[in-house]
Amino acid sequence: MGREFTMSKNMRKFWPAGGNIMVVLRCLKISMAMTVVCWGVTNSVGATTSSESILSGLDSGAIIAKEPTNRVASVGAPASLSLGVAGHLPISYQLLIDGSNFAEALDTTNLVWTTGGDATWFAQGTNSYDGVAAASSGPISTNQQSTLQTTVTGPGTLSFWWNASESFFNAYVFYVNGIQQASFFGSSGWQQKTIYLGAGSQTLLWKYINAGLSTGQDSGTLDQVAFTPGITLPTFTTSPTNQTLSAGATANFAAEAIGTPPLIYQWQFNGAGITGATNSSFCLTNVQASDAGNYALVVTNAYGKTNSSNVVLTINNSAPVITAQPVSQAMASRGKASFQVLVQGSEPLFYQWLFNGINILGATNPVLSLANLQMGNAGTYQLIISNSYGSVYSSNATLTVGATAVLAWGYNGFGQTNIPVQLTNVTAIAAGGYHNLALTGDGSVIGWGRNLEGQINVPSSLTNAVAICGGEYHSMALRRDGSVCCWGWNQYGQTNTPIGLSNVTQIAAGFEHSLALKKDGTVIAWGYNQFGQTNIPSGLSNVVAIAGGGLHSLALKSDGTVVAWGYNQFSQTNVPPQLSNVVAIAGGENHSLAIQSDGTVVIWGDNQLEQTNVPPGILNAVAIAGGESHSMVLQATGSVVVWKYNYFGQTNIPVVLTNATAIASGLQHCLALVNDGSPSITRQPLNVSAAGGADVTLSTGVTGLGPLSYQWQLNGTNIAGATNPSLSIPNVAVGNQGSYSVVVSNMYGSVTSSNAALTVLPLPSPLLFRTGPQYLQLTSDGFKLQVTGATGPVIIYSSTNLLNWQPVCTNSPTSGTVQYIDSAATNSGLRFYRAVQQ
Repeated sequence: MGREFTMSKNMRKFWPAGGNIMVVLRCLKISMAMTVVCWGVTNSVGATTSSESILSGLDSGAIIAKEPTNRVASVGAPASLSLGVAGHLPISYQLLIDGSNFAEALDTTNLVWTTGGDATWFAQGTNSYDGVAAASSGPISTNQQSTLQTTVTGPGTLSFWWNASESFFNAYVFYVNGIQQASFFGSSGWQQKTIYLGAGSQTLLWKYINAGLSTGQDSGTLDQVAFTPGITLPTFTTSPTNQTLSAGATANFAAEAIGTPPLIYQWQFNGAGITGATNSSFCLTNVQASDAGNYALVVTNAYGKTNSSNVVLTINNSAPVITAQPVSQAMASRGKASFQVLVQGSEPLFYQWLFNGINILGATNPVLSLANLQMGNAGTYQLIISNSYGSVYSSNATLTVGATAVLAWGYNGFGQTNIPVQLTNVTAIAAGGYHNLALTGDGSVIGWGRNLEGQINVPSSLTNAVAICGGEYHSMALRRDGSVCCWGWNQYGQTNTPIGLSNVTQIAAGFEHSLALKKDGTVIAWGYNQFGQTNIPSGLSNVVAIAGGGLHSLALKSDGTVVAWGYNQFSQTNVPPQLSNVVAIAGGENHSLAIQSDGTVVIWGDNQLEQTNVPPGILNAVAIAGGESHSMVLQATGSVVVWKYNYFGQTNIPVVLTNATAIASGLQHCLALVNDGSPSITRQPLNVSAAGGADVTLSTGVTGLGPLSYQWQLNGTNIAGATNPSLSIPNVAVGNQGSYSVVVSNMYGSVTSSNAALTVLPLPSPLLFRTGPQYLQLTSDGFKLQVTGATGPVIIYSSTNLLNWQPVCTNSPTSGTVQYIDSAATNSGLRFYRAVQQ
């Protein structure tokens, strides 16, 4: 027999008969203090109740009932720690790392911190500014970030110490309300920052970013964060200084001020505001006597203003002084040239240009511009500058006039835009990352620019070159015999030409990989392959052109379609589905370019700087090129268009550029080959294979001064009436097969394109039902029939009304005859059949 136990009104338990009874209450709440407790005992005979007792609760502090245990985890993997506690509820928890929490680690207890991103920040005591504790970002991998955030109410002053482990590819950035205020790259030791915050809620964010090629062990560290509410009047930390300059020089005034933002700046001259001088610095160029006087800076915020002390600018009269000499140049005949000298001195200044020591009539400006250059313009140019205090002669600059010339502009950190003086008779150009190549008429190659990897050390064995291209740090050339020569950086084997490679018709290069197009329309690639850029797509054939991007590759097929493969983070290998009739391709670092047969340009891939947004007005494009974040187009008029990223001036086309015949792009610089206006083939006609009865169009890219005349030829013979830039051949037949070329001419000369082969593919034989009685038979197994002319899979359909058709037979690929017995025909009064070849 058991006994029932009741305590209070909601608890009931059963125990075996006999023995003592004990009840343990766990997690006792303080609200149960002074509770009256009694016992009720019942069995089959009767019930009784104990006397009452008082349950008293004592307030208890938190007690660790179960300690956490040690854990071992891999870097970047999750780790779980737990413990058991007891005490007065509710209980708060704070994780301490090396004995510190965020508030303690950052030395601020009045701010609420949140951490997020791909890895959370944590408190640690091994790397801090104060030697006690600091907060560090969590471990992250490529393209990940770790963030730490808090909010304060301004106005006020924020200060903190920060540091970062060394990594060129990582960034440590501080934001206020989403606007970057400071950044920390690499490791320069602990640095203190003081930021003045405006009124209202201010969200403070520290972000550590892994931009790529990092092991994930690098981190950002933060310590001693302090925020002091209150306004700060503008105060100068650095004041402007007096200056004494010669006339024509540049005066630079600068000051630094602190205070509650926003700060408003206004420079003054002799007590009056200077229009447009509203920054902390002020630049005054070509100073003259009238600029001498007192200058000061007034800094204002919502709480007051502060004036700097006056500084004095003193100007001394000066004879002319040349600060930049004219530069020698080589230009093409019928082109343009420009000479310029930069000079300073007391005004007025007087100018006179000389040619071969003789004054040029009317040439009395700092810039001398020449147009429609002829051989007679070649010679030595010099400028005389004078004023009331003296005169000076510039150095001599030589103008060379030839049939062709090369122009370069943009980033020049390695001299890649400094054209070699001896560069003449150029027939083709190419650009690598920071170097250039030129092919001359005698088949030799000349390089200039960056050479840390030997990329402009042209091998002495290279002769009879017919094509060139450049990778980031390596170079390639194609010889007339179809062999390939590579040189320069070879860390990934990009200059190791595959053994036995021959019959090559085109070459191309990416950053660290190389490509070759063979005469049979197949592609070979070698070098760096982390992103599959050298893995030629299965079945790729009938290729007529190739191009290399940064880490991706492109191929143009004879049917006008484009295939791309390799690195695809920016969709640079996702060829637009509507792209067709393509006649030329090119690759930028992370974008791809194509020209269609109608001269329109299509670009896809990375568009962060709008390099894929083709400007309106581009007509009849004949060549394209892509850089790091810019794009180039050569139009049939010989003009060049370059757009978007322009930090190094790569979109600032030289004013003397005219009659361009070729373009090329490095990462941050551009090249153009110009000529004397005679016709030049920029894009050769491509081989075409088409089925009989198809319509075919052949085209070529041409530049030259108009008017241009065209004459298409078949096997070297003029085609009557074929005098347009493109040749259309409707309903091609076997008789149209052959080698097509075009002769382009103008008043300055003529040029003949290379041959393009047109191959007409025979039409497949039609499918036929054999109709003799020996082939069409109704047997006990069904209706027997045969189809001839099969060259692949064939589907036989049946119908009883010529409206609704059902497939009854699908054979495997075959050649010749397909035989079929329709067993369902024995129960059908009328049945029709048709056959379709897939």
